[in-house]
Amino acid sequence: MYLAENLEEYVMKIVINKAFGGFGLTDEMMKYVGYKKRNKWDSGYDYDRTDPKLIEYLENTPKEKHRELKIVEIPDDVDWDIEEYDGKEWVSENHRTWS
Repeated sequence: MYLAENLEEYVMKIVINKAFGGFGLTDEMMKYVGYKKRNKWDSGYDYDRTDPKLIEYLENTPKEKHRELKIVEIPDDVDWDIEEYDGKEWVSENHRTWS
């Protein structure tokens, strides 16, 4: 949870993948954040997308090192989930669904 500079409200920062193929971290990112790679097929579903160290890394490194990853800011009180199509992701607000 972070204080928005000019909105005077709290926002949640969430890391998503903006390219087809799925979420993943480079070895450099994993080392910075402190994650240990189990095998070469690790998926992004085990990563904390709101991890402050990951957010810090993305905010403080050149975009060329992480061009497929993006930080999305949403109001802190929103119940959210990450949706995806062929690995390209977006953040959506949870709501009720019936079928």
